[in-house]
Parts: sequence; structure tokens; C-alpha cells
Amino acid sequence: MSCPSKTDVFATPPPQPPPTATLEAPETNEISAQIAEIKEKISLNAKSDEVFDCAHNEEIRAQYQPTLGSVKCVIISLEGTLFTIRCHDAIPTPGAVEAFAKLRRSGLKILLVTNTWLKPNQRILKILNKLGFPVDESELYTSSDCCKMFMNKHELKHPFLLVSDDVLKDFNEMETLNPFQYDSIVLGLPSTMVDYRLMTKALSILHNGHPLLVLHPARTEKAKGSCQIIAPGLYAKTLEFATDAKLVIPSKPSVGFYVEACKYVGFPPEQCVMIGDCISDDVRNPHEICMKAILVKTGKYKNQDEFKYCQVRPELVVDNFYKAIRYVLSATDTDPDKASDLSAEAAKREQWKKEHDDFFLRLSSYANDDKCVKSRSICPQKIGSFIW
Repeated sequence: MSCPSKTDVFATPPPQPPPTATLEAPETNEISAQIAEIKEKISLNAKSDEVFDCAHNEEIRAQYQPTLGSVKCVIISLEGTLFTIRCHDAIPTPGAVEAFAKLRRSGLKILLVTNTWLKPNQRILKILNKLGFPVDESELYTSSDCCKMFMNKHELKHPFLLVSDDVLKDFNEMETLNPFQYDSIVLGLPSTMVDYRLMTKALSILHNGHPLLVLHPARTEKAKGSCQIIAPGLYAKTLEFATDAKLVIPSKPSVGFYVEACKYVGFPPEQCVMIGDCISDDVRNPHEICMKAILVKTGKYKNQDEFKYCQVRPELVVDNFYKAIRYVLSATDTDPDKASDLSAEAAKREQWKKEHDDFFLRLSSYANDDKCVKSRSICPQKIGSFIW
């Protein structure tokens, strides 16, 4: 057996190992498309304007009808939703005036809620009417109203009112007697009016076991400019710590406030929807009583607020109050513009029919004429069906 020569060995290349499979990275455009698709599936944001303009689109109505279709009452937060504050002036959010007028014509119950503690109800109504939101006094529910409902329920008729002179007008029907006959305290004074004498009198009342009602739970409040002032919540916590008193918060965002608001309008929470700009105040607590909620991206809203709480998800997140109302009216099938469009179309059809009555009569006689039918081979039944 002869050994292969050196030239024969190098003439044929040695066998190569099979190539290993390499994973090629997909193109950047494909990755971007996949990411966009995933975001679209998990996003709670509103649809694009092209889809949104079709407010009566059956697809949109079918999507939100299971959650919003049973709504009978719309509860709306004031500042940040209906209007925003710029340079100490109230300015309606885009399309809010038009949306509010449309909501009024829809027939759904309207309730405006706020935890403003320095303005009486009448001044709030004047501000709303000036901005273009005609509101009746019965459609406004404030901390003062909730506080009075709590006091009537527990038969507290002699409160010690630590409120401003303007807000005192909302408690005119309450009797104020000497300190030995007070049965509760209503706290809502600005920091400039709180002094040692008032706090000492409040301590003596709370030591007797009477409840402390706070019109605003916040401990600080933003004043003119960028400074912060002390709010009633801080004084309430001080009194609670000193006396172990029962602290009652008949104000937004407490759950009890929303429960009493539903009783006030006469609808269960399942038939109400809350529209607001704060994920904690306007979405989280209403969800605890099975109330639906819509978050708007105005006012206090910050980017990705809808993902702030793991177990809290609003039914809808939209750009502003205008779009929220459009979705509610579409889901409940109460849009007045849709009804007017249908009635206008029916009126046009009726007018067209009256204008062509003579034509119909002549065409009917022509269809029933035997000579004409035989000469033209026209079926009278088909002509009749065409007419009507």
C-alpha cells in the first residue's frame, strides 16, 4: 500500500466542520414595530384623533359599552378637569364648555365635586357660570355639604365652627351656643386666622369625646406664588394627637365623601363615573366603592400616572374633559348630536317624499297601465317595490 504523496494530501482540502447557526439581529424597523405593537396593547391612552372623530363608531361603543354603558350620573372634579388656574385666573380646559353643554342635553345626571375649603358655594357657582358652565346649586357638592350631611345623620346640631367668614354662610342653619353645649368641631380655618385661644377652646371640646370634622385633609396648601401655607389637615392632626379625638374627613378624597355623593344624587356607585385629573384622589378611592373613573391629562396629571398604583386602573385615560364626555356619551348612547342627526335625516327624507308625491303617483299609474306594461315588458311588482 503506497502512501499518498505530499501533493495528493494538499490537493484535496481537509473536511470542514458544519457551520454553526448564527442568530442575526432583526432590523431596527422591525423591532420598533414590535415595541409599538406591545405598547398599543397595554396602553390605556385614548385612540388617535382619526378614530376618535368617529364618536358614534360601533367599534368604539362596543369597546367601552360594557364598562361605561350603565352610567346614569357623571361626577366631575372642578379644578384641573373643567378648568385650570393660570396666573391666578381660571381658564376652561380645551373644549370643556362645549362638552359640558352636550352633557347637559344628554339627560345624564351631573354632579360637580370639590374639596375647596376657603370659598362658599355661592362664590363657586358664580365662578362656574362666569366660565360658561351653568350649574344649579343642587348640582354642586362640596366639603361643606358633605359635612352637613354627616352632622344631620348623627344629630350634631351645635358645632363649634372654625371656618372663615365666607364659608360660615354655608352653615347658617347650624346653631352656635356657648362652649359647654358644643357637640362637634368643624375645622376649616386658613392659617392666618388660627391662634392659641381658638386651639385651646377646641381642645376643651374634644376632651369631652366630641368628633372633629375637617373640611380639607391636606396639611399644606399652595398659596399665591410658589409658597406653601398650612392647611387645616395639619391642625387636625395636632388636635387628634393631643386629645385622641375621633377624626372625620367629610371631604375629597375620602371614600366616605364619594359614598355620600352617590346618596346625594340617588344613584348607586356602579351607575356613576368619576372624571378627574388626580390618580389618587379621583380614581383610587372611587374604585374602592366600585365606581368607574376616567383620568384626564390636565391639572395634576403627571406622565404615566395611570401606572402609579398596581391595582388601580382607570376605565379610560384621555387628553381632556371634552374627550372623556364624548366617550361616555358614545358608550351610553345618549349623545344629543347623534339623535339630532338622525331626526334631521328623517326630516329630509320626509321632505323629499312630499316634494315627489306627484312623481310617485304618475309612476304608480304607469306601472298599473296594462298597455304600457305589455309594450315595455315591465313588471308592476318590481316598480311598486322600487317606489316604496
